[in-house]
This record gives sequence, C-alpha cells and structure tokens, in this order.
Amino acid sequence: MIRLDDDVLHLSGELSLANLMAYRREIENLLPRSGSVTVNLTELVVHGSAVLSLLVFLRRRAGATGGAVTFTGCSDVVRQMARVAELEELLGLTV
Repeated sequence: MIRLDDDVLHLSGELSLANLMAYRREIENLLPRSGSVTVNLTELVVHGSAVLSLLVFLRRRAGATGGAVTFTGCSDVVRQMARVAELEELLGLTV
C-alpha cells in the first residue's frame, strides 16, 4: 500500500520483483511532477533486491524533475544491500 501525506510518501506491504512495477505505477500516479518528497520505508517488507530498483527509480525521478528525495525508516537489510551494490551514496544512505 502506498499513501501520500503532504510531501511524505509512505510505502507499506510487501515488495518483491513480482509486484515492483505495480509499486512504480502507483507511485507515479501519486507523486506530483516536481518537488521534493520524503519516502518512509518503515512499514515496507522487502523480499530481495527489488527495493534497490525502486529507490533508484525514486532518486532518478526526483532528479529529473528538479526535486529531491529523502529516505527514512530504512531497515539494516536495505542499507546492507545498498552498501553491497555500491548505491549508498547515490541513495543518501551513508549516515
């Protein structure tokens, strides 16, 4: 499930390769064409590395529209996957 509250995008439910494109489509329909957004991942359950694809998509989309994206509530698993894939800096997860 995806919910937008002002400039905070809340992602929840289970994310895997099987439903990655559905998440992307729903996000594209919810987010304004420009502006900054905070993506809250606290309630997202990840299965595999599909989450990295989604986070890179969000980062690139924000950059293409002149906005910015910040990720909050990243689990240690997501941070470790980003580190192994050398995506920590791109995704802003280097704290």
